Amino acid sequence: MRQTVLIFSAIAGSLLILLNLRKISVLYGSEEQEVWTAVFALIFIALGIIVSRVLRAPGPSEQMTPLPDPSDALARLGITQREYEVLKLVASGDSNLEISRKLFISESTVKTHVSNVLNKLDAKRRTQAVQRAKEFNLL
Repeated sequence: MRQTVLIFSAIAGSLLILLNLRKISVLYGSEEQEVWTAVFALIFIALGIIVSRVLRAPGPSEQMTPLPDPSDALARLGITQREYEVLKLVASGDSNLEISRKLFISESTVKTHVSNVLNKLDAKRRTQAVQRAKEFNLL
């Protein structure tokens, strides 16, 4: 964070110096207007690149943490890989029709998988199944 502030301060200071130099050069007629426009354009391009990199960089709390391996819980609960894929899509809010299109299976097969997942997770509704899956660290 401190580096970012120092970089922005240095750029702002450089811009102020360039603005003052531009005033002087315009008074004495030593430089063309296009040159100064190009210099300012390059500085703002560099500033944009720096800002975008700073904003895109993940902070210390946002760094990727490995997800727990759900294979043990899946085996314990008897949930198949295909049922697990359906469960993840249910958790993302997809309808049966959307799931069937994404997985290239029929809608009735999706309903069967959802029903099996509900039974295996001892849930009555899809939302309850998602909640139970989170409790088992499946999602």
